Amino acid sequence: MIEKLSINSKILNSKRNLRIFIPDQVDGPFQVLYMHDGQNLYFDHDASYNHAWHIHETVAAMIHSKMLKPTIIVGIDHTDDRLLEYSPVDVSRISKELKITFDKPYFGDLYVDFIVHELKPFIDERYQTLKDQSNTLITGSSMGGVISMYAALKYQHIFGGIGMLSTASWYNQPAFLNLIDTLKTNHTQKFFIGVGTSESYDKPSLSKLYVKTNKQLFNRIKKMSPKTVLRIYQDAIHNESFWRVIAAEMLLNIQTK
Repeated sequence: MIEKLSINSKILNSKRNLRIFIPDQVDGPFQVLYMHDGQNLYFDHDASYNHAWHIHETVAAMIHSKMLKPTIIVGIDHTDDRLLEYSPVDVSRISKELKITFDKPYFGDLYVDFIVHELKPFIDERYQTLKDQSNTLITGSSMGGVISMYAALKYQHIFGGIGMLSTASWYNQPAFLNLIDTLKTNHTQKFFIGVGTSESYDKPSLSKLYVKTNKQLFNRIKKMSPKTVLRIYQDAIHNESFWRVIAAEMLLNIQTK
């Protein structure tokens, strides 16, 4: 079952739409998987580019086959300010590369605070959840990978499993490496980093940059969190079809047994 809800956020000063998957015929308590870009998670007709992760199908099949413990998915819809709310650092290079003029500052820090201080308590009260760090997962793709990493850095005691797919940290890599060095990670956290060799199929130089920067993230995080995994997928490009294919491998690597 996929339940659509809204939550009013004082931190973000806005209403946020949620799409929550609760597996049928499975009793809790549930581990919780927080995911960004909620519109793109379940059905093609809702997705930004007409292709969704179908992540509920993956999770349901993994639960049924006993590969994944009972899990609910909390999909958080993005807003028109997606690039700003998914970034905790300066976005001027994005503005330059994409020729976008932003009319407000980036606010990824507030978005992460919203998840931890408003959304998680709401979910834990409404559903029968496993509330501890080892059963609280957060994943995302592209800028969603960026903000998932930042959430894990800022709130190490909250997030135990972190999935980072096609993480778009290239736009301010020095800032992200500095965040990792400064905030550090927890040795109990499990990170999965996945990237394709053709992320930007029409810009080979950007594809190489994706691989390079994701390797750098892996090397930095691995020093503090030894359960970190890096996978590089030959010829894979930056889209939901790619992330759908590798979602099961990601979940296997970030869940607790």
